[in-house]
Amino acid sequence: MNAKRIAAFALPLLLMLAGDVLAAQNVKSLYQRNCASCHGRYGEKPALNKARALTTLNEGQITEALTERRAGKIQGAGSQPKKRLTDEDIQQLAAYIQTLKTR
Repeated sequence: MNAKRIAAFALPLLLMLAGDVLAAQNVKSLYQRNCASCHGRYGEKPALNKARALTTLNEGQITEALTERRAGKIQGAGSQPKKRLTDEDIQQLAAYIQTLKTR
């Protein structure tokens, strides 16, 4: 009986943790595929010497910039990949970029 209770509690917790790990891997891959070539592996480069380094921006600034680029309000070399981003992608990227500041 105790094993069943433990399994009933542990399995959903493990699935939730596995989902978090997969999401973290996906956003890292998304950044590496779509952002790193111009902004640097850790967001440290000013893209094309025009945009500020991502590590100087807070989460809200990144979310706003990505959303405006996706909507076509800001034009530039990085606009095409940003048009494919979902709202969830934008939120995850903005949060992920904050973690790059500690590197």
